[in-house]
Amino acid sequence: MEAGHIIQSSGKIYSNKVDELHTRVINCNAQLADHVQKV
Repeated sequence: MEAGHIIQSSGKIYSNKVDELHTRVINCNAQLADHVQKV
């Protein structure tokens, strides 16, 4: 029971980190596109 709970919560932490990375990549791409359009 305890081990299953720990695995579940670390899975949540993992998916939060993935979402955070994904958001950063999107923001970075948006900034790059913005920069390319200005040049």
